[in-house]
Amino acid sequence: MSTMPLPQQFTLPPIGVTVREDGQIQVEWQPHAQSAGPAVLRLPAAVQEALAAGVLAGADDATVLAQVGVAASPQVLAVLAEYRAHPLARLAREQRRAADEKLLKLQSHARIDAQLARLHPARQQVERVAGLEAERFHRDFYAANRPVVMTGQMQHWPAMSRWTPDYLKARFGEVPVQVQMGRESDPDFEVNMHLLRHTMPFGDYVQKVETSPPSNDFYMVASNHVLHETGLGALMEDVDFFPKLMSPERLPGSTFFWYGPAGTVTPLHHDPSNIILAQLRGRKHVRMYPPVQTPLLDNCLGVYSGADPENPTAGPPEFVHATAMETTLGPGEALFIPVGWWHHVRSLDVAISVSSTAFRADNFFEWNMPNHPARPRRTTAARY
Repeated sequence: MSTMPLPQQFTLPPIGVTVREDGQIQVEWQPHAQSAGPAVLRLPAAVQEALAAGVLAGADDATVLAQVGVAASPQVLAVLAEYRAHPLARLAREQRRAADEKLLKLQSHARIDAQLARLHPARQQVERVAGLEAERFHRDFYAANRPVVMTGQMQHWPAMSRWTPDYLKARFGEVPVQVQMGRESDPDFEVNMHLLRHTMPFGDYVQKVETSPPSNDFYMVASNHVLHETGLGALMEDVDFFPKLMSPERLPGSTFFWYGPAGTVTPLHHDPSNIILAQLRGRKHVRMYPPVQTPLLDNCLGVYSGADPENPTAGPPEFVHATAMETTLGPGEALFIPVGWWHHVRSLDVAISVSSTAFRADNFFEWNMPNHPARPRRTTAARY
């Protein structure tokens, strides 16, 4: 009768059994992390997550490997097979398919709206109305969620003639203000605006704007809150901001100042409330997309889109089907941007604008916002 050589080890997950040389048996409970397959244990966590994301997306092995950037080693292929066979992965894929079907239906609605918009020029240009009365504004645009350019209502504003570079420097030159600097070094400058803030005297900023060639590297934008956090708040004395539409009590904390050189860009996004953008100096070109086209715009984070109207083929594939409304806003004109409407803005000249959300009408809305871009992670190519 043959004898079993000692020591011997057996693993009966989650139990490990060791028979020592003296014949004693030792039983150990294996930690949860060790219950995973040995192939998984040797892969970095980032690679495991990226492989799992590809499997849950329903991609085949070749596609997953290309997205993750790893070689088709036996270990990696074993991990993919293990993930595909897991019951939780099967359930997640079923739930994802159901969600994708709903998204595809919404994309159908969006493509149809964009297709219809291309049938008539009126759907591609923002309507312009001179001397728009408050009653019609509320009925035909505010409540109807339609944009409009209002003309002929700002000529009497003192700011129209008073806000020259010399006036701004003479009256507010010493006021410290925050501006965004280094925007061209960060492709996500709008999302990372808090990282780009730079404090400087307003007079220095005016000089920089007025002597700069076209640039998107620096800009004084709404998020700098200069009208209600610095001495620039006195600029509101020169603005008669549509008193029949706006609440005087809310204007001080809900009105924003935009000032920058030609070439500044506000990327495609939507606001969570209605807004009026009033142009005091220079021109701005605005592209707008209705909320129904949201499924074409890659709304990957908050109010931001992953699409670029100036480079449509470089973004999400569905964006090429979108159809914009466009307008060029000149001095003395104001654009009503309805809640939820996507817009992309480029300054064609040195430009000063004032915007506000302080409407007399209800302007509070509840939103559900995406928190993270759902894109496969890419790791450094390696062999495992």
